[in-house]
Amino acid sequence: MLFNQGIRPAALDPQKPFELPKFNDPILTMLVILVIYITLIDVLGFVLASILFLIIGARKTGPIAWQLLLPFAVGVPLLLWGLLDLMNIYLSPGRLLMAWLNTP
Repeated sequence: MLFNQGIRPAALDPQKPFELPKFNDPILTMLVILVIYITLIDVLGFVLASILFLIIGARKTGPIAWQLLLPFAVGVPLLLWGLLDLMNIYLSPGRLLMAWLNTP
């Protein structure tokens, strides 16, 4: 789809030298957000990366009230982390937090 539309030449519209096609594919957007989330789990840790993923993903898919989104986005990762901790499944807190806690 992106390659089919191409870039409009300047001769068609002298006010805008180039006009890129508007690309708004929700599946591709969520895929990109998911890849960023997976890479951030190692750096930020499961809880912080999951909070960011849920906030950005929910806001990107449609309008949602912050009063509903924030408790959900914070509560679900913390609840999941707590349940996994009870089952003795270790989730790394992230390199950034570990470096911050280990500095004298």
